[in-house]
Amino acid sequence: MAKRKNNGGELTLYIVYAVIALAGLTLAVLHMVGMNITNIENPLRIADEKFAEKMKMSFLVFGSLLVVCAGVLSAITLAINGNRAELEEEKRARRRQRMALEDFSELE
Repeated sequence: MAKRKNNGGELTLYIVYAVIALAGLTLAVLHMVGMNITNIENPLRIADEKFAEKMKMSFLVFGSLLVVCAGVLSAITLAINGNRAELEEEKRARRRQRMALEDFSELE
């Protein structure tokens, strides 16, 4: 496995995506709790209904969208950084080959 420097930007992006996913999960759980409380006029249900009026979607739908978006963005970030690491490793391997060939040519 290639040794790379820790990329602070990559780690920061993963943390931001985790916070977004956690917010989405929280909204989905709040929706489920609010709909299952026996009191019809509970604050969670009222907040969910007001949110649904304004945004045209409930906490459950919006939370699910946040979780999916965070997952997709994380996958994209992972693919980009993985590709970059692979290119760096190929570059190092080519350099090692050139250096090995230069060492043998000096001996002849």
